[in-house]
Amino acid sequence: MTMITPERLIRSLSKTPVVMDALLQGVTQERALAATDEGGWNVLYVICHLRDFGAINFERARQIVEQDHPTLRVYDQEALVTERDYAHQQLDEVFQSFLQTRRAFLDWLRARAESDWGRRAFHPEAGEVGILDLLLSVTAHELDHLAHIARLLCLPSEDTDGIG
Repeated sequence: MTMITPERLIRSLSKTPVVMDALLQGVTQERALAATDEGGWNVLYVICHLRDFGAINFERARQIVEQDHPTLRVYDQEALVTERDYAHQQLDEVFQSFLQTRRAFLDWLRARAESDWGRRAFHPEAGEVGILDLLLSVTAHELDHLAHIARLLCLPSEDTDGIG
């Protein structure tokens, strides 16, 4: 039996909005903009980034299923900050957009045929990938950013690995 299954990854993806919602409880637009890291990213930028990459990865998954071995596009996450004007986005609207896309993505994933899970694509930075690879990557990426949000909001200690 494999430990990485579509069902487990779908379940993990369904938890990100729950944790994100808990982290954002009581966070105002001003607070989301004020808490910045050494790279200049704040809570709003991270939520915008997760919204955008949620949509990007949904599109990538569709490409894998609908096209014969597609080459997936690489995105410049720093360029998206400027192109999509993260600084002037509204936190509540961004979060709602993330939720809407995530619900659609989860519904789409749950409707996949068994044969869809074996389809492959090429990612210029990661090489050969399938939907399971993509979902595992999304899960890890989102966990990193949830911890990033927690650090920006000063929830954990200064401990960078989150342990003890």
